Amino acid sequence: MCNFNTAMCRSPYRSWFVIFGCSMLLYCMPASAEKLTTAHEILSLPYEQSITSMPVKVEGVVTAAEPDWRGQFFVQDETGGIFVENLGEKAPQPGDRVRVQGVSHPGAFAPIIGEPRWEVIGRAELPEALVVNVDDLMLGVHDGLRVEVAGIVRSTKRTEQYRYLYLSIYGHELEVRLPSDFSQPLEQLIGAMVKARGTTATHYNYILRSLTGVAVYVPHEEDLLVLAYEQVEPFTKPLIPLNEVAQYRRNAPADARIHVRGQVTYQQEGLGLFLQDETAGIRVWTDMETQFRVGEVVHAVGFLEFDNYFPAIQSGIVRSSGEVLPLERVKIPNYHELRAGKHHAELITLEGKLIDRSIWRSDRLSDDPDLQIIRLLVNAMDFHFIAEYRTQEPLPEMERIPLGSVIEAEGVCVSEVDLLGTLHSLRLMISSPDQISVIQKPSWLTPRRLILGLIILVLLLAMVLFWAGLVMKKNNMLRLLLIERDRNQKLLQDAHDTLEQKVEERGQQLKIALTAKKKTELEHKAILTERTRLARDLHDTLEQTLTGIMLRIDTACKLFESKPTASLKSIQTARKWLSQSQQQLKHSIWDLRSRELDLFDLERALHGIVEASLEGIGIEWVFSCRGELANIPEIHEENLLRIGQEAITNVVKHSHATRVEVSIVVEGDDLLLRVEDNGQGFNEPEQPSIEGHHFGLLGMRERSQRINGELNIRSAPGRGTIVEIRLSVRNKTLNRNLAV
Repeated sequence: MCNFNTAMCRSPYRSWFVIFGCSMLLYCMPASAEKLTTAHEILSLPYEQSITSMPVKVEGVVTAAEPDWRGQFFVQDETGGIFVENLGEKAPQPGDRVRVQGVSHPGAFAPIIGEPRWEVIGRAELPEALVVNVDDLMLGVHDGLRVEVAGIVRSTKRTEQYRYLYLSIYGHELEVRLPSDFSQPLEQLIGAMVKARGTTATHYNYILRSLTGVAVYVPHEEDLLVLAYEQVEPFTKPLIPLNEVAQYRRNAPADARIHVRGQVTYQQEGLGLFLQDETAGIRVWTDMETQFRVGEVVHAVGFLEFDNYFPAIQSGIVRSSGEVLPLERVKIPNYHELRAGKHHAELITLEGKLIDRSIWRSDRLSDDPDLQIIRLLVNAMDFHFIAEYRTQEPLPEMERIPLGSVIEAEGVCVSEVDLLGTLHSLRLMISSPDQISVIQKPSWLTPRRLILGLIILVLLLAMVLFWAGLVMKKNNMLRLLLIERDRNQKLLQDAHDTLEQKVEERGQQLKIALTAKKKTELEHKAILTERTRLARDLHDTLEQTLTGIMLRIDTACKLFESKPTASLKSIQTARKWLSQSQQQLKHSIWDLRSRELDLFDLERALHGIVEASLEGIGIEWVFSCRGELANIPEIHEENLLRIGQEAITNVVKHSHATRVEVSIVVEGDDLLLRVEDNGQGFNEPEQPSIEGHHFGLLGMRERSQRINGELNIRSAPGRGTIVEIRLSVRNKTLNRNLAV
């Protein structure tokens, strides 16, 4: 306290910072009178708030309280489950309904209740177990909740206080802790499909506050249900050759134990048991303490797993056949096979030069303090491997092998490869010193001779230095000449750099001028393009609308004497089109966007144009749409609408037709727009142009090219006209027709 006050006095600015920080912290904290009353509220606290010891009061059912938790327990209410740090106190029992008061605590993984005061207020049934996704479970999402999981028992473990099952669930291994009074034999559960109900608890790294594992704690024996035992005794299953354990086998059951047979080639605690038959070798991971002899024929059953991209047998059970056979020695002359990952777990013989040696005489690699590990680094041309031997006996012979000797090593190959099978490292596991033999001693260049050679070399170097001192004087004049030459070179280099700078500046000026010229050309092209687009859009919108107005007014004039009502209808239609033309002109100013496309889809917009253009002028018309016009780009809709509008306008203006059929067909990825009339037809020009006043045909072709469509116009005098445009779209086909 004195130190803190002294520091505050020495640094008034620091004291103001501390006061400001405390004020901000108190401002951000919720009111102390407001207690957190559910597990969900506590678990939702950010780390910055959970460390402020906010008051909590939770009422729920105890779901887990293990004896080795020193009084700590899990409690679950309607919103979730949370851990209560009841250290050193007596714990309630699972099924007790308790009322817990305390403060918030960040915990080592998720927020918990600290400084608890609890009381039992009754008994209750354990909460219904939640069936969860194993991926969420392994990520700690359901920490503290009572869950239900189902999987296949891969292995078991028994201690004085607990029984453990290790379940395989969709590629994950889950630890399930059973109560100490669990009565069923654990060995009978291996390979069985079981369902476990219990409370999820996470294993974590306290310093990093990160998840390291998940376990489920089953409170009662009835919370473990055996759904199906292993159907066939594994040692009665057909034998599988070792080279086929990871190959395709039709109708092979998933998560079932396999049965293999082979000779023991190597066995070491922590490294597993290696077997080999006439086809290949394999590693068997087993918890059995039985020691087998090298060459002994054994049967093994277990689950297929992959260890460093190689097949292996996990949770293995091994039985001896009582037969011991000599092992076949295979010398590998071709190191390309080893680089490809072949011969893993097989007993092989390799030859190379010993280039290094290391000996471990500590317990850093094993729990056995007497274990000695010798590793020989061997070079075989451009290939390196390690020969490793583990023993508790002295190693005088192997320690005395001189470096540089050519040796032959026999052992079990343990390869490490990547996903593509490329070799990263290789070890030969030696089971006996007799498997190492010296083929050739190193050359005569021993360390003693090397030291003598170094002494002679030092004497020669001294003589050379003496002679160099004599020559140094003669070099002084040369040095002065070199200095003068360097000065002249520097002046020349400066002049050269100045010239390069001027050239670079002139190049930048030319580059700026060329860029400005290109920009002007691009702007000119853009203006021409925009003028062409404006002309086409004005023709397709304003000119066509004005044409329709003119036709309606002509019709009104003709009918005014005989049919005033029909004449009034034509005048109203013309007035409607005039208003529409005004809106289109405004939209043309704002990028000529189609009002029909903004308010309706393509089908409704085109149907409206057909109805407005042909209704009441004595032309019978039919409109149909087959297929769903969904997810069509706006530019496609606009151009299709304008092409259809131009074709209908041409019918009204030029064709003298009595019937018009307009159809839209969507089939698969293709869309077809078709306008057909029975009018007088025409001779289609080979190349529509402005000089021929074929604005409509030219505009339709330009629009079809714009959307990569295929426009086809077929007409002849007296045979009517067909206008078709086809383009590729993507739609789900849906039949529907609209006909009038």
